[in-house]
Amino acid sequence: MKKPVVIIPCSGIGKAYGTICREAVYEVVERRRPDKARTLCLGLLTKGDEEAIDLLKESPCISVDGCAKKCSYKNIERMAEKTSIPFTIMDLFRKHRDLNPNDLDLGTVLHLGEGGKYLVHLLADEICHVMDRMGDKDE
Repeated sequence: MKKPVVIIPCSGIGKAYGTICREAVYEVVERRRPDKARTLCLGLLTKGDEEAIDLLKESPCISVDGCAKKCSYKNIERMAEKTSIPFTIMDLFRKHRDLNPNDLDLGTVLHLGEGGKYLVHLLADEICHVMDRMGDKDE
């Protein structure tokens, strides 16, 4: 059986964009591709958890970051010594130029607004699209 894709969202503590990233990953892992994807807490990488690092080294990886610091992406590179397929919220806005972050009701860290929920679904769509293309290459 093929290894599931490991998707690691940023922590984004205190930021709506971080919550959007995490919710999009949960959408993919729990509802859209539960047999093909799993997630890990970014904190496990930053503390050097050997089991988490081993999983990353043997599985395809996707990083999902809420800001330009790309903490998820950088930690995967640093700890697993490999490159992940990166996603950022800003990439999503570049692809969907009709969206203006200032016009969206993102909500708060605890309660996403309608705009934040919309971004969750768009980001989950993008992640699933890339995962499907990854699967096509393996067949």
